[in-house]
Amino acid sequence: MRGLWLGFAAFVLTAQGAWADEAPNCGLVFTEECAKASLAEADKNLNGVYADAMSCLIPEQQNLLKTAQRAWWNFREAQAQFSGATPWAERGTYTMAMDMMTRTRIDEVGAIARDCHKSNPNQKPLPPVP
Repeated sequence: MRGLWLGFAAFVLTAQGAWADEAPNCGLVFTEECAKASLAEADKNLNGVYADAMSCLIPEQQNLLKTAQRAWWNFREAQAQFSGATPWAERGTYTMAMDMMTRTRIDEVGAIARDCHKSNPNQKPLPPVP
């Protein structure tokens, strides 16, 4: 049981450190304001990898990704609302849930873009979002 708590503490500190890196001046004390700044950065990055994937896919695949992205968007909202509505939720839980799910989606859509560019070497990846 002690190992479980230590693992959880390590996860929280790692997550806070990762979010703090994305939201300047947040340090290890993670606030709702920092969560909002981190989510804004994650949304911007997601838009970039989504545009990169869409630029490489054929029209049929683009339509499928667009449908999947809309479904994910609705899921993210519903899941974050649930996370923020639980009796044990702390202030900022909704925003932190949105941020974590967005960062996972960046990896998923980024993998689609990378795989597409690997299979179509003539298609140049879009530059990263500044």
